[in-house]
Amino acid sequence: MNQAELLQGFLSLATVLLAAQLGGWVFRRLGQPSVVGEITGGIFLGPSVLGFFAPEVMELLIPASSRPVLTMAAQLGVLLYMFFIGIEFDLSSFRKRSRATLTIAGASLALPFLMGLALGYPLYESLAGAGAPFSAFLLFFGVAMTVTAFPVMARILMERGEFHSKIGALALSCAALKDLTAWCLLALVTGVVHAKASGPLFTWLFSAAYLLVMLLALRPWMELWLGKRENRIEKSLGKGGYALLLGGLVLSATATELIGIHAIFGAFLFGAIVPHVNRIDSPLFSKLEAFARIFLLPAFFAVTGMRTQIWLVDSARDLWIAGMILFVAISGKFLGGGLAARFTGHSWKESATLGVLLNTRGLVELIVLNVGLDLALISPKLFSILVFMALFTTYMTGPLLNLVWKRRETSLTTSIEHPTSAPAGS
Repeated sequence: MNQAELLQGFLSLATVLLAAQLGGWVFRRLGQPSVVGEITGGIFLGPSVLGFFAPEVMELLIPASSRPVLTMAAQLGVLLYMFFIGIEFDLSSFRKRSRATLTIAGASLALPFLMGLALGYPLYESLAGAGAPFSAFLLFFGVAMTVTAFPVMARILMERGEFHSKIGALALSCAALKDLTAWCLLALVTGVVHAKASGPLFTWLFSAAYLLVMLLALRPWMELWLGKRENRIEKSLGKGGYALLLGGLVLSATATELIGIHAIFGAFLFGAIVPHVNRIDSPLFSKLEAFARIFLLPAFFAVTGMRTQIWLVDSARDLWIAGMILFVAISGKFLGGGLAARFTGHSWKESATLGVLLNTRGLVELIVLNVGLDLALISPKLFSILVFMALFTTYMTGPLLNLVWKRRETSLTTSIEHPTSAPAGS
């Protein structure tokens, strides 16, 4: 990359940042999560809007030569984001979950997953990626129906004063359990794809070895290193300690990428093995999270926008498919989580609230969809439909909660999915 291309890349990144901030501001004024506006800003800069109506302007603002800079910023932002999501998962706490939580989480995972498998079966021929294995496509499509945006849900609960309520704690616990399962299933899907290319023995053996090293060797060492320094982590670690953590993040992501189960899983698992003791309270981590959220993730939204081509949905059949996907995505979560909650003794209002909250998808869904497109499991048309589904299900959360709770609130979540802004997974 020469100097001119590098400068153009920086100018394109500045354009993306401004578009994301403007989109976030507009959607906050409309009472919606700013993440939806930021994503919308990225889609606006892509072929769906600007590229369709003014392709010359799109090429001027974000020419092809600037894409490598945006792609690198996007990948780094997603890795940091997944690291902070992993940090929010207290692996040891999953043993303490109640039977009701396990029942609701299991039902809200199983029903949309099975409905996704049923819907994905007839869509394989026309909407799968070129050469996508049938089994991998079905598994991926099922996973795409199950994802919940654990972080944006936490922000919504915080701003509505329900974060520490009974229903808030239950929703967050269910989302954490089912998202952990969904990530494991997605890792299985990527393993299936890469095992076909490089040989199953290599992929599965090295994946097992990686997990054993992380959970049985590195995690106990990190507990010994950090776990006894409660309330003194910032003072004890220093710059060298934080550099070691970030270096471990990069190495873990590199290892999973080389194995064939995608770098995001390495980032997520490395965050998950950090001891759950004051591990996100340090000023340095807060600044790093803010840098990723404000500076790097908008590049991911732009890259996603560049890949979203909504005009590919150009027939009555495509619209029918989009409607069916939206129906399955919403009803599977709502019925699975809501009916299971009612079965375990919760009121209809609490059950409906859970069904609405578990439908929140947001940025986490976009990360999953980009993995599917990278692996050529889904076509660009299906990718665009699923991006719309992710936006719509996030957009509807606030109005439906107002309906269920019979409130008229003018403010929903005002920031992007924010891993460090709430102690239980925002």
